[in-house]
Amino acid sequence: MATACGSYENESPSDPGAGGALPGGAPTQPPPDTGATCDVAIDSPDESFYSQETFTQILPSYVSPTCLGCHASTLTNPFGDFKIWADALVDPCSRIKQFNENERLTDLEQPEQSRIYTIMTDPGRGHPIQWAPGSVEATGLLGFIQAASDLKFPVGAPPPPADAPPPLPAVGASTFDYAVYASTINGFLDAPSAALSCSAAACHGGPNGIAGFRLNPGAQPGSREMEENFLSVTALAATRGGTADEALIYRKATIQHSGSNTLSNQEAAAFSDFIIAGNESPLLDCANPANYDAGVFGGEIAPILFGDVDYNDLNVNRNQGCSRQACHGNLNRQGGALVLSEALSPAENLAAFLCFVNEDNPPASDILLCATDSPGCSRPAGHPGRDVFSDPSDENYRRVLSFILASRNASTPIDFSFFAAAVNPLFSDQSVIENGSTLTCDNNSCHGVSVFGQSAPGGSNLPLIANAGNNPNAIEVNFNAAKNFTNFANPLASSIFLYPTNEIADPNNRFATGLAHPGGEVFAADSESALTLLRWAGGLRADEGDGAVLDWLVAGDFGANDINDRTALQDEEAVYPKFGDIAGGLDNGGLWTVLTVQPDGDAGVAAEIDLDTEFGDTAVARVLYAATYLINLSGNPLQVRMSVTSPNEVRVYADQNLAGEVAPGASATVFLNVPPFSLDGRSVRVLLKIFQDPDLAAQALFSATLEDADGQPLDANDGRIVVKLGPEKGRE
Repeated sequence: MATACGSYENESPSDPGAGGALPGGAPTQPPPDTGATCDVAIDSPDESFYSQETFTQILPSYVSPTCLGCHASTLTNPFGDFKIWADALVDPCSRIKQFNENERLTDLEQPEQSRIYTIMTDPGRGHPIQWAPGSVEATGLLGFIQAASDLKFPVGAPPPPADAPPPLPAVGASTFDYAVYASTINGFLDAPSAALSCSAAACHGGPNGIAGFRLNPGAQPGSREMEENFLSVTALAATRGGTADEALIYRKATIQHSGSNTLSNQEAAAFSDFIIAGNESPLLDCANPANYDAGVFGGEIAPILFGDVDYNDLNVNRNQGCSRQACHGNLNRQGGALVLSEALSPAENLAAFLCFVNEDNPPASDILLCATDSPGCSRPAGHPGRDVFSDPSDENYRRVLSFILASRNASTPIDFSFFAAAVNPLFSDQSVIENGSTLTCDNNSCHGVSVFGQSAPGGSNLPLIANAGNNPNAIEVNFNAAKNFTNFANPLASSIFLYPTNEIADPNNRFATGLAHPGGEVFAADSESALTLLRWAGGLRADEGDGAVLDWLVAGDFGANDINDRTALQDEEAVYPKFGDIAGGLDNGGLWTVLTVQPDGDAGVAAEIDLDTEFGDTAVARVLYAATYLINLSGNPLQVRMSVTSPNEVRVYADQNLAGEVAPGASATVFLNVPPFSLDGRSVRVLLKIFQDPDLAAQALFSATLEDADGQPLDANDGRIVVKLGPEKGRE
């Protein structure tokens, strides 16, 4: 009987040919079958610790028709990116392939945490076939891994002698190509026939080298000496100018010094290519730590990377951190490799982390692509640790992504204007507090500070300028602090929601830590205040069911006799307003302000934007403006159909083009081409010019709904479109 593959560990089989995308356009499909053959042999550095005889004995446990139905290597996209070769029991080449496939899912440091074992024995992982922990199959698999672990880490083994050479940094972690170095570059520098080659005893081949640089003469490919040479050379090969001339090792090798030989033109060209290729690394585009909060990184992100916290299940210690010595914890790693260690300060770890962040397209950051072992990872061979995060629905992935989105400089769908108008006032409004306390969030006994840079009371990482009011600088400080505690991909996991509602202490909440908010429950989880926080944390969306746009920047009144009249706004075709900009209208100090309505989820009636609530009734003709910005997170160009309905005459602009007009009392559909936000962080401006003649329409109303080309509402459930109330990339 066939077993349904189902969905486990948030994994599902990829549809062949269907690209898919992360928020922002990063691909989700597993890498294609590389067709590995047995001429590459067993590719594990731990090969000698495993018993191939025992491996052959456990193969029948899963080389079976049931397992092959989901994982056969012949499938276009085997389920979970795990392959099983049907002939592994009889064909030596397939058995080697199968060993390589299994070995990458084992953990010799903690055998019982090996993914290949836990998937089969932990019901919580959701695999449709389960082995009882004491079964023959489970015992055989764990015994195979444990035996290798015991050989590699023998109990009571004596420590290495004091003069033993220290372990080398992982050559495979370098951005430079070791194979090219060993086959080509080392021969240029270590020329046996040249008395004055770099590795000559009188030069850098002596016991102590010269000027801190040493080369082992006669190093052979695959030897420790060759790896030492590789690391010594690449440590001097960094360049930030895009040319090899920037690298000290290249300059020395091509300019005669101390009587040395120089490289030939052909050798210099090859060396230059090697250096330039190795420097095409995220290291060159490290994000600025000043745009991130080191305290938040140390408190919320580093524990994920160190394996201390698993946001998928806070009751489980992952113990699979990136900072293990065999992974990124080796402080001697070179060549632009990521180094993360508990021995470093949060600021130092943050700086290293940010060298693998893409602020223009955060989901395409190497720190995420490599951790999910996605094809977009800059390491051609993939991430040696494979998928540390299962996929973009992994809660650890989501938290790390949200931290990057909280940068002051990243392209982010988290909106400043809505924060200023609806969220920041909650921090100083005593009327929203439901627990009887007289202390607001920005009180100096809670989170309140008086100046930027001051630490929050009580060790909190959320400092809030007290009584920010309408001060744009103070609001911006609070915005940058608060968005560190959002989880854009899963708003319900946002600390900015969990703490004031005290859901953080609810044992029934999967995101709870069990540590109560010191201020208790400020407001209920279903209160309007809490729902406002959730709307902001997850990005503003169109209303469920009908795709009605709920959030607008508005400006008015402007005297006019006709929709064609020019107003004080002047260049309406090209204005890209943001909250607080001068519009020149008669109300609200002439500024652009925020008008938002609560979602109603009623698919039958599109929510109306009543401009009279902001500008009052009128006895004379007037022009009002409403603007919003659409962000496309689908990763592909998206044609959006916006249907505008109003009792008033309306002119619709898309970016700087007139997209359509609406006659009084009618509806019209305009077509908007919205590019992927991942390309350059760009949104599409939509500006409505509403002309109200009170003799024809007593109210200034309109509704605007969004659909895709197939008529599917682009609403909160669909998720492809996010609304922003400003054109800013972040909020610099």
